[in-house]
Amino acid sequence: MPKFKDIRKQLEEAKRIATDLDAIAKLDESLVRRSQENLSSAKRAAVLEKLASLPIENMKDATDSSLRVETLRKFGLTSVASIYHSSVGQLEKINGISAESARELKFIAERMHDAVADSIAYGVNLDELSVDDLNLLENVQGLEGIRSKLRGNHSKLRPLADSISSGLAQAKPLSSRFIWMLSGSTKRAKALDAISNIAMVLGEPNTMLLASLANDALNYAETKRPDPVVEDFKKRSSDYYAVLEDIGGSNQQLDQRHFDKELIKKIEDCELDLSRIKATMRKYQVFGTKFALTQKRVIIGDEMGLGKTMQAMGVLTEREAQGAQRFLVICPASVLVNWERELLDTLPSEVWTNPKLKWLDPAAKSGSILREVALVTLLITVSNIHIFKLGAPFWGLVGGVIVHQIVVFKKR
Repeated sequence: MPKFKDIRKQLEEAKRIATDLDAIAKLDESLVRRSQENLSSAKRAAVLEKLASLPIENMKDATDSSLRVETLRKFGLTSVASIYHSSVGQLEKINGISAESARELKFIAERMHDAVADSIAYGVNLDELSVDDLNLLENVQGLEGIRSKLRGNHSKLRPLADSISSGLAQAKPLSSRFIWMLSGSTKRAKALDAISNIAMVLGEPNTMLLASLANDALNYAETKRPDPVVEDFKKRSSDYYAVLEDIGGSNQQLDQRHFDKELIKKIEDCELDLSRIKATMRKYQVFGTKFALTQKRVIIGDEMGLGKTMQAMGVLTEREAQGAQRFLVICPASVLVNWERELLDTLPSEVWTNPKLKWLDPAAKSGSILREVALVTLLITVSNIHIFKLGAPFWGLVGGVIVHQIVVFKKR
């Protein structure tokens, strides 16, 4: 006979977790849907403006048929936008335009509209904010807020919530002795399998992490007092655009001149857990992090403010997940405090500033410290970069090395 008291506690815990996961997943999905609708509306004016600037002659390139351009111009249809706004019936009424030609004209105009819509990147013009712009910023602000609490795990919520809910439904006969007695042998067997699976899922560290993050996100959503959205956007525009890039479904193709297909596939297949990064990484930052993990030795040469430190932290957290325990960060003294703050916030560690690196000696291994990060203030130049020509024992102890800046002095 099952231990109903213990099982009820398990079921209650599973139901609480599933409820929280479902609630925050629904909120995320709702904000994404509303943001996408706002984005579509905000882009519509820009798309129509572009179509209005395209002369009707441009439609000739999209068909092998001859378009009666002069006939269309006589009736005031001079741009692609004018054809797009016309119905097939209206085009048919023009002398010289057959029903087949009218349908083809409308089809071409609609395809050109879609192509322009895909090519136009949305940007916020703070001097000319529309109602759609403001609604979009408000929804993105809320979405970025909860996703920052979820630490990049928003896509994992729905599958886990549905999995637990499905198990709860099958485990219903175990909710009470009475229901158990009335259930047939098949339902009992399924219930026992379900409670076993639920116990296994609840016992996974990732489930507890997601449950905790979902709870934090729900508390944030219920109690948030965000800054005025325009002022917040001015301070954190990159965070807003990172979310917009994600929900907009942009799929920028990499320049094939720089990456062969095999390398691109290797980078895309690289696993990366961003749950420890307390920000929404943009797609190019995720790619840069995966690129560094794949290539092992790289130079991230992005401009200031584009997130080089975030990419470096992504590399360290993934290397730690792979089992690495010691990391070396070499940086100028002016940014030492920044690195120490980022490390302690993202990768809780024992951080040494300008340490005596005892573990440079292969014989001096520390078994009590799970993670050690050495911060060294040193200017790396082409003249002293030879310090990295260390033996295999050293690199066997170091899980990752970050050099903040390399300076090349040219001889006059």
